[in-house]
Amino acid sequence: MILLAKLHILHYFLIDIGGTLSQKIARGSAWAFASYGLEQGLFIIRSIILARLLTPADFGLMAIASLSIAFFDVLTKTGIWSAILQRLKVNQPVLDTAWLILVARGFILGLAIFLSAPWVALIFKAPPLGPMLRIMALSSALGGLNSLGLVLLQKELDFRTLAVVSLIAGSVNLMFACVAAFLLRSVWALVIGMLAGSGAALVLSYLAHPFRPQLRFDRQHARELLSFGKFLTASRIALYVLTQGDDAYVGKVLGTEPLGFYRLAFRISSLPDTSVAQVICRVMLPAYSALQDDLDQLRRTYLRTLKLTALVAAPMAAGFFGLAPTIIAVLYGEQWMPAVPALQVLCLYGLERAIGALGGSVILALGRPDIGLRVIVVKLIVMVLCLVPLTARYGIVGTSAAMTLSAIVVQGVVIVVTADLLCVPWSTVVQPLLKPLAGSLLMLGVLYAVQRAALCPQRFWALGVLTALGIATYGGFVTAFEKRMLQDLRNKLRSWVAFVKVPEPVE
Repeated sequence: MILLAKLHILHYFLIDIGGTLSQKIARGSAWAFASYGLEQGLFIIRSIILARLLTPADFGLMAIASLSIAFFDVLTKTGIWSAILQRLKVNQPVLDTAWLILVARGFILGLAIFLSAPWVALIFKAPPLGPMLRIMALSSALGGLNSLGLVLLQKELDFRTLAVVSLIAGSVNLMFACVAAFLLRSVWALVIGMLAGSGAALVLSYLAHPFRPQLRFDRQHARELLSFGKFLTASRIALYVLTQGDDAYVGKVLGTEPLGFYRLAFRISSLPDTSVAQVICRVMLPAYSALQDDLDQLRRTYLRTLKLTALVAAPMAAGFFGLAPTIIAVLYGEQWMPAVPALQVLCLYGLERAIGALGGSVILALGRPDIGLRVIVVKLIVMVLCLVPLTARYGIVGTSAAMTLSAIVVQGVVIVVTADLLCVPWSTVVQPLLKPLAGSLLMLGVLYAVQRAALCPQRFWALGVLTALGIATYGGFVTAFEKRMLQDLRNKLRSWVAFVKVPEPVE
C-alpha cells in the first residue's frame, strides 16, 4: 500500500491543490490504484491455490480457450465505452442506443465462439476445448448485458464504486474456481470460476449505478458511436497478434502442457509492467496530454516518472530472475519447475514492457498514434522472425527469448523516438535508468551468492529471508544514491495525504 500511495503522487504532481475537481481526481486515483493492487493480489492468490490443485495442461487448455475468445472479442470491438467517455455530455437516448449495440455485440460474440468451438478444438488437437468454449460463450453473452452504469461511474470518477464491483466479482471468481478445483480437479474449475465472476459482474453493474436502459434505438446516435472506434481496428488486431501470437503458437506446436508452463512464467514476469507501469500510465496519459503544449514541463515530468518506474520495476524483475526456482518450488509446487528457465528469460521482457509503456504514453499524448502503430508492427515482425526457429529449437525457452529479443529491439526504437519528440538526446532518456539497473544488479549478485553458498534451501521461510535480503540490499543502494528523490517523495506523500483528506465543499 505504501508503494501504491507513492504512485498516486504522480497525479498529484500535475494537479493544482484547491479545487473540488482536483480532490475528486486524487481520491479517484487512490481508489483506482488500490483496486488494481488488490486485483493483482487476488490473481496471485488464485494462481497459487489453483496451481496446487490443477495441472499445467489444464492451464494450457484455459489459455487456448481465452485467446480464442480474445480473437473474436478484438474483431467485434465497437469502441462504445471510449466514445461515451470522450463525450462531454451523454443523455438517455444515447445510452439506450449504446446499450442495445453492446447487447447485440455480446450475442454475436457468444454465437461466434459457440459455433467455432469444434474448429478450435480441431486446430489445437485438444478435444476438451469444444465443450469448454461452448459453455464459455455464455460469459461473453452475459458481458453484453452489463449496465452502462459502469462506464458512467468511470466518467464520474467514482473509482471507489468501481473498485468494489471489481473486487467482489474477482472474489466470486476466486471462491467458485477454488471450490470447484478441490471437488473436480479438472480444467472445468477455471470455466466455473469465470462464469461465476461474469454473473456477479452483471448483477453488480445494475446495483452500482441507477442507470436503467430502455429499449430505444437511434440510428444517428449509433453511427456517431460506432464511427468513433473504427480507426482503432488495425491497431487492435496487430496488438492481439503481438500479445497472443506466442500463446497460440506454443499451444499449436508444443501442446497444452508447455503452454501452461509458459503462461505461468509470462504472468509472473509481467508483474513489473502490470502492477507498476500500467498503473502509472492510467494516471499519466491524461496528465501528459494536458502538458502537450508545455514541452519543458512534459519532459521533466516524463523523466521523473521514468526514474520512479525504473526504481520499482527493475528490482522486481531482478528479484523474479534471481528467486525464480525458489518462487516456483515454494509457491506453485515441483510440477511447475519446467517454467523456471522461461520465467528467467522473460524477466527482461517484463522490465522492457514497464519502461516502454511510459514512452508509449508520451507518443500518444503528443498526438502521434501513427508512431505507436509502427512500433507495434516492427515488434511484431521481429517477434515472428525469431519465434518459429527459436521455439522449434529450444521450446518455451526459445519462445521467451523471441519475445525478449523483439522487446529489446523495439525498446531502443522507443527511446530514440521519445527523445526526438521531447527534443533531447537519447542519452537523457537512458540516464534515469542507470542507477535503478545498477542497484538491481547488485541485489541480484547478493541473492545469487547466498543461494550459491546453499545458505537458504527451497523453503517458504527461506523465500521470505531472501526477499528481505534483496529488499535491504536494493534499499540501501537507493538510500545511498537517490537521497534527494526519496526526500522529495516523502514530502509529496505527506502533502498528498493531507490533500486527499480535505472534505469536498457542500454545493
